[in-house]
Amino acid sequence: MAKAQQRIEQAEQGNFLRFLKNAEIRDASPLVVANDAAALAALDANEPSGWTIGDIGICPVGMGKCNVGGPSLTGETVKSAFAPVPGGPKNCVRCRFFITGPAFLGGLVAKFNSTGVLLLEASDRLRKIEAEINGIEDRAEPDELRLLGHAYSRRDTILEEVDTVAYNWHACFALVQRCKAALKVVNGGGLSLVLVGNAADLNAALEECSNFELYNAVCQVAAVYPNDSPVVSTLRRGRLLDVMLSRNGRRPVFATLSEDETLAVGNEFVNLLMARIGRAETVDLIEGRRMLESTGIEEDVDRLLSGQVGSPIKLATIRPLPPLDAVTPNVETEN
Repeated sequence: MAKAQQRIEQAEQGNFLRFLKNAEIRDASPLVVANDAAALAALDANEPSGWTIGDIGICPVGMGKCNVGGPSLTGETVKSAFAPVPGGPKNCVRCRFFITGPAFLGGLVAKFNSTGVLLLEASDRLRKIEAEINGIEDRAEPDELRLLGHAYSRRDTILEEVDTVAYNWHACFALVQRCKAALKVVNGGGLSLVLVGNAADLNAALEECSNFELYNAVCQVAAVYPNDSPVVSTLRRGRLLDVMLSRNGRRPVFATLSEDETLAVGNEFVNLLMARIGRAETVDLIEGRRMLESTGIEEDVDRLLSGQVGSPIKLATIRPLPPLDAVTPNVETEN
């Protein structure tokens, strides 16, 4: 499915590039989504051979103006100075030269999800450092109070990271919404060309979800969008799956696998669960609201995972040792 989706999206992106080369049609179409008018001007000022095409859109300046891709510093429209792209170089979703459209909707959704994982992780680190600071302040012990300055500094750094990632997340979401709106204008909202599904698939991808669903969304498209590193999502999802297996009397599997194996086997395992018991029931199973034995697919699960470890998956029952006085020592005597 991932390879089929990739082929479809590559074909659509090729069509979109040919469409962009016709300025008269392009400028009158809602399918071109840009952050700023400077993007369309850059299309005309640069040859298509100089455009950089990625998973989420096009840079018409060949990734060469990240240092002036941000907002105006003076507010003037002529000869004004511009700031660098917010969030750093190659943060395309916040660049004024960036262009995208419905042909890149799948990549934008993947970017939205992967940025959501980064925001989740940064927010978790912020909560931990704030709890640490509150604990030091409440205890008010002289030895610990000396550590407050360092803790405050770490909190400020994490706060800045959370702020940047949150802005990136919102910028990506805005682009997704604009691409959805463009499709509704053009063809009534049909999304089959870019998502291998329909509007319901996209809405499901964007609705509020559990941590597991977010991690899984990133992992499932990792083969299609390799530029969005799934390392964090792979490890977090693997941990949740291992906890579920342990809760159901089975040996944890994913902690023993390599990163690539954890991603591939995890995708196959979750796809099996989704296909057999549905999305909602899968989430209930992962989060402990349902046990595996109630699903009727224990044999299928054991069959899938048995080849991933060198011993049976079900945990062995530990036989208690006999009392010491019941043990007869085997003493050898010399002749």
